[in-house]
Amino acid sequence: MDYEPVYVTYDEMHADRIRGILAGQGIACAVRSMRVGGYEGIRVGPLGEIHILVAAPYAAKARRLIQDAIRDGALWPLGAPIGGEDPDGEAPDTRRRWRAAG
Repeated sequence: MDYEPVYVTYDEMHADRIRGILAGQGIACAVRSMRVGGYEGIRVGPLGEIHILVAAPYAAKARRLIQDAIRDGALWPLGAPIGGEDPDGEAPDTRRRWRAAG
């Protein structure tokens, strides 16, 4: 199954909150940290990113739920959406999908 990144943040608690919101709506997700062991102080740039991934068929719904949670004040905008339709009409991010092992 393909997993698609839907959000990126630099904060573990924020990522966990997003995971909880998605799970509450029946969308399982994976959290993939780009942080390298021994460099815990890195919180910016590619090495500080934490990606929220969902199964590709649920990506649009997950993005919508995250946007709604930010709009409603349930989440702070401590990251950025990845991929999908940009509400401003700009081209979507073309970051790759992850394939589950097995």
